Amino acid sequence: MAKNNLSDLLKRYADGTCTDEERKLVEKLYQQNASEAFSKEPDSFQRQEMFSNILQDIEQQEATPEPKRSSIYKWVAAAGVVLSIGAGLWFWKSNPQLVNTPDTIAFKNDIAPGKNKATLTLADGSVVVLNDSKQGQITKQGDVKIIKLNDGQLTYKATDGQPAETMMNTISTPAGGQYQVMLPDGTHVWLNSGSSLQFPVQFAANHRDVTLKGEAYFEVAKDKTRPFTVDAGEVDVKVLGTHFNVMAYDNEQSVKTTLLEGSVKVTTPHSSGLLKPDHIASVDKQDDAIAITDADTEQQVAWKNNLFWFASADIHQVMRQLARWYDVDVKYEGKISKAFSGTLPRGLSAIKLLTVLEQTGGVHFKIDGRTITVMP
Repeated sequence: MAKNNLSDLLKRYADGTCTDEERKLVEKLYQQNASEAFSKEPDSFQRQEMFSNILQDIEQQEATPEPKRSSIYKWVAAAGVVLSIGAGLWFWKSNPQLVNTPDTIAFKNDIAPGKNKATLTLADGSVVVLNDSKQGQITKQGDVKIIKLNDGQLTYKATDGQPAETMMNTISTPAGGQYQVMLPDGTHVWLNSGSSLQFPVQFAANHRDVTLKGEAYFEVAKDKTRPFTVDAGEVDVKVLGTHFNVMAYDNEQSVKTTLLEGSVKVTTPHSSGLLKPDHIASVDKQDDAIAITDADTEQQVAWKNNLFWFASADIHQVMRQLARWYDVDVKYEGKISKAFSGTLPRGLSAIKLLTVLEQTGGVHFKIDGRTITVMP
């Protein structure tokens, strides 16, 4: 295989357009050479030569069982390969030494990535800062104990009886925050930055209703007698027990529901649709139209796994994610027409992550306080 075809092969593997034979070829390359890739960081020419030679050898061998796709991405990251959809992105190890601050970034300060932080608003309106709270019981709502576990997760310990009145709690993450909560029915929820979830401290006997703003991943406890419904503005997501992600930020053009396991029904004021696993329902906020398509579920829940995952994303899509995670304002000077694809760890500081974006060429950044300016 010629060297100049290598990046095209990897690009087609990344966006899922390669043939089955090519996919098996790349994944066998991973299986046989992952340890070597992690052991050293070759320069650009060595990378091209190494991959070309290995691919030529593998073409003569039989295919091996398919590894998980997430593993190949980790290996490609360690080798520093460019997957070039549009401009593409460099994939790096998460080791900070591999990303040096370039002279092209003008900055007065660095900005730390987000972390576990949230507030809990109780039924009486009082607010508990969860990241400041100690492990153990925080408070009670009626007969329900609210407990902070040692991993920072919030959990509700409810009695078997039903409450005399509905008591609502709201857990909210700021920009630059994320949090997990275990609801009274055992449903596990991950909240992304800039999000809130309102729920009763005890669910009713025949239904379980919550209200979401922002983005959350749900692992709903199975209960055939009590459907679980997520109210995401103009979109309702109804399930019995399943794993799914809902993205409903005010500054995004659509509300997206991605199903990983089970089944969900997505409803708007004018239409509805039933989702099967590995599908995504996108609801346009302008006309309530529901579009159901195949989904790369790893991409859609990458945030939960502490990753940014860009798939032909323009600079505005990229910066909206960064603004929420780093709690920054974004300004633009000039026009930037390019697409970004790739994964990056959310644990990088702002300068280190912007350094990687600058490596693609055609984009530069300036950091001043909590404002990032994007320039061509």
